[in-house]
Amino acid sequence: MVKKGGNPFDGDQLEKAIWSNPTFETVYGGNMKLKQDGTVNKPLVIFKIMNGQLKIVEKVKAEE
Repeated sequence: MVKKGGNPFDGDQLEKAIWSNPTFETVYGGNMKLKQDGTVNKPLVIFKIMNGQLKIVEKVKAEE
């Protein structure tokens, strides 16, 4: 948005930029997609604390 000359502090511009492409990469791989109803379709990661460390137990893919 800013690269195209937009103002990220203008709520209307920001909303238009988000809805023009509501898909974002996640830190765990895959994409998340914002939906108009306020929900998000994204992959999940389930962690377990083992010996004081977070360990990934399972990665759950987002629904297509």
